[in-house]
Amino acid sequence: MANDTTRATALPTPPASSPAPRLRYNWLPDAALARSLRRGDALGIGARLLTYVVMCVIAFTYLIPIFWMLSTSFQTDSQQFSFPVQWIPKVIDWRNYVLGWQTVPFGHFFLVSFLYSTSTMLGVLFSCSLAAYALARLQFRFRNAILYLVIGTLMLPAQVTLIPIYLMFHALDWINTLWPLIVPQWFGVNAFSIFLLRQFFMTLPRDLDDAARIDGCSEFGIWWRVVLPLSRPALGVVALFQGVAAWNDFFGPLIYEISPRNFTVALGLQLFQSQFGAMHINQEMAMTVASVVPVFIVFFLLQKYFIRGIVLSGVNR
Repeated sequence: MANDTTRATALPTPPASSPAPRLRYNWLPDAALARSLRRGDALGIGARLLTYVVMCVIAFTYLIPIFWMLSTSFQTDSQQFSFPVQWIPKVIDWRNYVLGWQTVPFGHFFLVSFLYSTSTMLGVLFSCSLAAYALARLQFRFRNAILYLVIGTLMLPAQVTLIPIYLMFHALDWINTLWPLIVPQWFGVNAFSIFLLRQFFMTLPRDLDDAARIDGCSEFGIWWRVVLPLSRPALGVVALFQGVAAWNDFFGPLIYEISPRNFTVALGLQLFQSQFGAMHINQEMAMTVASVVPVFIVFFLLQKYFIRGIVLSGVNR
């Protein structure tokens, strides 16, 4: 028992903890160290302040045309030609929106643009998500070759295939209808949307697919019940891009539409400018403001999906 007590008392005691060494500026006195840290903080604050100033100047430069458009839409006929430009009109004329809406049937143009944008947006979401699912989740021969071919079509200008496509739609007697603008979007012709969705689908765990197959779910069921509900951010980005692109599209309706009853808002603004724009710039700007409002509404509704979908689509596993 004594030997045990002796051995217990002879156990080495742990060394006392030494103070943590100074990792930065250990060769400077405390006063010099404080001055260096303050100087670094000042430089960092100055750099951030300069960055914010440059960004504000660039943003203000981009906002100048929008502010001029909004200001001109409320000016009277005499104020719209005044020099220097009156950025804030002395007299606000709300009649420009009413007169511009009544001069040309913009109500019908808005309805056509809404039908065109909604139909193409749904078509792109359906067809491109199916193509992206096949390229991301299924295993088959020449899958990578097909993906490279799809990406390669992004480098092909639309003017190259314009004449053959126009002749095909002319043979189908689809000219002066909305079918040439809507039907192709339901067959996966948007390569950018396919690639964006494919990149997002690659980030989803494949264990979810295996679990769904064990439960007897088909590939179409996996796409509809598993992949799409988890891909709302990417789908929101695709819907935003396609909806805005269709709403602002001028080239497509200009090629295929002849009668004003099939004109979109973009063609309606061109029609107004060619007939009345020289003398009624204020009414033209009023209708331009009205055409931009739906785009802003859609963007603010889908903005929470925008950045998240872009960031996650760039991550690959």
